[in-house]
Amino acid sequence: MYQTPLFSGLHKILHDQVSDFSLEVLFGDDLSLKNNFYKEINTTFKPDTPFMLDGYKSIFLKNFTINPKSGFLSRVNLGIIFYLFSRKPDILIIHGYETFTSWLALFIAKILNIKVIWRGEVTLRKETDLKNFFKKKILSLFFSKVNAFFYSCTGNKNFIKSFNIKEDKMFFIPCAVDNNFFQKNFNILKHSRIINRKSLGINNDDFVVLFSARFTQRKRPFDLIKAFSKVDCSKKKLLFVGNGPLLNEMKEMVENLNLDAIFVGWKNQSEISLMYSIANVAVVISEYDPSPKAMNEAMNFSLPIIVTNEVGTSSDLVKDGENGYIINLGDIEELTKKLCLLANDKPFTIKMGKKSQYIINDWNYKKNSEGMYACIKYLTFIKDANDSKKK
Repeated sequence: MYQTPLFSGLHKILHDQVSDFSLEVLFGDDLSLKNNFYKEINTTFKPDTPFMLDGYKSIFLKNFTINPKSGFLSRVNLGIIFYLFSRKPDILIIHGYETFTSWLALFIAKILNIKVIWRGEVTLRKETDLKNFFKKKILSLFFSKVNAFFYSCTGNKNFIKSFNIKEDKMFFIPCAVDNNFFQKNFNILKHSRIINRKSLGINNDDFVVLFSARFTQRKRPFDLIKAFSKVDCSKKKLLFVGNGPLLNEMKEMVENLNLDAIFVGWKNQSEISLMYSIANVAVVISEYDPSPKAMNEAMNFSLPIIVTNEVGTSSDLVKDGENGYIINLGDIEELTKKLCLLANDKPFTIKMGKKSQYIINDWNYKKNSEGMYACIKYLTFIKDANDSKKK
């Protein structure tokens, strides 16, 4: 649901600027179009975002796999061989490197002299073990065959640069969500905020801290619970949106610390806006998170953000002291301090939130389309309509 707007946007700009250029999107599976049970979050769902296949041509390749949800063999799409040999596209955009199909597509593209663009929302990690060493070597081979790269944030750009990729081969397509959709919901829901809060047992003057994520160790929910317990504010509530293996432990810790916390479960795209609309601040304190879309979504609801320095988009989307705070991973004392500042200065919290919405406005799908088109022009020397007029 976060990727398909990229395709419809690119199709439109290609159609508007270059009439003889076409776009075809190859999907390795149709998981997002049907109900699936996801063990990690103990939830069965499918994205309820409408029109995901509208605005571009798409093809679903048969997936010869046992487990389509994870692992290198989650995508085994042998049909990519026939497609590339028969269609021989000018450019192939490969998303990710972690599946068999990604490597197979790259291999066939090089045989056919097809130019390749790579996109993957990944950031540098501080791993120094033998596994990471070999991974780096293998990816160096993969990236040496790629002609150009998309990057979604500073953290992602630094990851690509670590493979000695020149900047003129890198094109910015910002990590984005549907800002128009969320800001429309924000403008609607803000009028019923008091009522919506009351439906969850939240008073209008309560300071509500939102944590929207999978309940796993990587997302660090226990750090928030510990910090929240020390926040000097008489009217405060924790709002947990999501599910995962740590749920029972989180509830037990909340109970032992005698905290006021609400667990509302997993919320789909059409439901999540209500949760953002009743919060005062959103916390994203993962130990590794290249581009958490929940942060973009929260910013569309004028929420200040507290984020760790290990989040890939932290330095791009959070201006420390202006629309939130960037803290060191695992620094519970600093997290407590920042929560106290926001809890006890409502006007400043509101001001910060407005700055969040201002910043996120520039991280949109239109910029994605423009960045992708610029890369295609770079690889094919396309001249757009404006260039032609100048001549």
